[in-house]
Amino acid sequence: PTRKQSFHTGNLILDSLLTEKVSRAEALGAEVMIAADLSVFSSISDFDLCTIFGNILDNALEACAQVPQPESRYIHLRSQTSAGFIVFTLTNSYEGARLHSAASFLTTKSDANHHGYGLSNVRAALEKHGGVLIAQDDPQKREFQLSIMLPDQQS
Repeated sequence: PTRKQSFHTGNLILDSLLTEKVSRAEALGAEVMIAADLSVFSSISDFDLCTIFGNILDNALEACAQVPQPESRYIHLRSQTSAGFIVFTLTNSYEGARLHSAASFLTTKSDANHHGYGLSNVRAALEKHGGVLIAQDDPQKREFQLSIMLPDQQS
């Protein structure tokens, strides 16, 4: 029997969302590592939390599912404090090409009219709280990285 990972962020919605996404990642055979203090999100509405974490984790899960070798699949979430900001970095493996526009990554789904809004929704949710989103990829390493920066309310 596998042990189900549980989260205690101080927000039951975020705890449930993380539990569900991590379970899905583990079912894909992806290595999941979360070394992040997510309590900073306690002042963010449940709707915005679901927008942010639902989208970024769904994207990471979809990317991992495309990696042919299960042992090469991973999703890592880390946090650190830097210059008055809390920086959350989500990295995940991927396979295939990432499509870019001048401002963002584009959906790789065949039905682009009904997909491709996730990161712009995440960006809008973060901006309400003084945060920013930076997305980049490393084609050599086959690694996608999202950085979320939020003002550190403690400083």
